[in-house]
Amino acid sequence: MFVLLATSDLGQAFAGIINGLCALLGHHAVRLRDRSVVLSLIHWRIARMVRRLDHLALHWQANTLPKPRPRARQPRPQRAAQPRLPSGRYWLIRALQPTAQFTPHIEAFLARPDTRALVEAAPQAGRILRPLCRGYGIELPSWLALPERPAPPPRVRTKPRPLQPCPLQSCPLQSYPPPTPFRPLPANIRAAARAWRKYDL
Repeated sequence: MFVLLATSDLGQAFAGIINGLCALLGHHAVRLRDRSVVLSLIHWRIARMVRRLDHLALHWQANTLPKPRPRARQPRPQRAAQPRLPSGRYWLIRALQPTAQFTPHIEAFLARPDTRALVEAAPQAGRILRPLCRGYGIELPSWLALPERPAPPPRVRTKPRPLQPCPLQSCPLQSYPPPTPFRPLPANIRAAARAWRKYDL
């Protein structure tokens, strides 16, 4: 198992926590064959956090931080089906329950004044720490939480709806057939009706 190294003071403190977490993940990845692939992916993702945070901390100490750039939304290329990492609140503990023992260490790292100073100077560091806090279910402090997105404005219909024609207009009275003229009864039927009335009591 490789050991994650860092140069800055903040990076070394973070690497000390992540090294223990990666060692635990690697130990259980060998034992739990059915979850070895997912645990290996989590190991790689967490190990990458140390390198990114240490890189930002070094630039912060040297006062050479790059300006944060907004993420460009581009369509992602289609990739072959791969095992998906867990997500949501407590995703790290749900993936492996023994990782919960590192929760106090993460909270102590967030309580350091230099951690807050780094995030306020380099918002890119928040992208590293927020997924880790979400994985442990740690409530984000105000300086680490993202601002609430404003609600989208209601959609305004630019073109009025066309008026639907009245169904009565589609069938005017002139279209009905003319009434059938009255036709008198034949003479034999009238004579039979008069004869029947004589026997009508």
